[in-house]
Amino acid sequence: FYVTLVVNRWWNQYTSIPLPDRLMCVLSGGLQGNDERGRLLRRTMMRYASLSALLILRSVSTAVFKRFPTMDHVVEAGFMTREERKKFEGLHSPYNKYWIPCVVTLAVYSFFLVCLIGRQFLDPSQGYPGHDLDLYVPIFTLLQFFFYAGWLKVRMRLP
Repeated sequence: FYVTLVVNRWWNQYTSIPLPDRLMCVLSGGLQGNDERGRLLRRTMMRYASLSALLILRSVSTAVFKRFPTMDHVVEAGFMTREERKKFEGLHSPYNKYWIPCVVTLAVYSFFLVCLIGRQFLDPSQGYPGHDLDLYVPIFTLLQFFFYAGWLKVRMRLP
C-alpha cells in the first residue's frame, strides 16, 4: 500500500510537468500558414510556453536555478527579450510571476476558441425536438470579440 501510494504521487508529479510537445502539435495544426507571420506567431507562442515552464522550474529545481540564476541568463538564452524583461520586472508582485507570459494573449484567444465551439448550432437534420433551424448572426459574440481583441491590441501597445 505504501509503495503504491509513493509511486502514484511520483507519477502524478511527473505527468504534471508541462511538456511542450502537445502544445507544439496543437499550435502547428491550429496556426497554419507558410508565411513569415505564421511562423513567427508559432515560435512566439512556443517561446512563451517554454518561458512559463522555465519560470516554474526555476522556483522548484536547484539544477534549473543554477543554470538560470538571474533574469539576464534567461534573456541571454533567448527565452525572453529585453523589452519583455522590462515589462516582467515592472510588475510588482509578492508571488511567483510564471503566469505572465501566458495570461493575456492566451486567455483571450482560448476564450474565443471555447465560444466558437460552445455556441455552435444544432444540426436540424437530426430532428432534435424543440430545436428548429436558427439562422442568426451572433451579434453579442462578435461584439465581445471586437472589444476583447481591441483591448488586447491596446494593451500590447502600452509600455
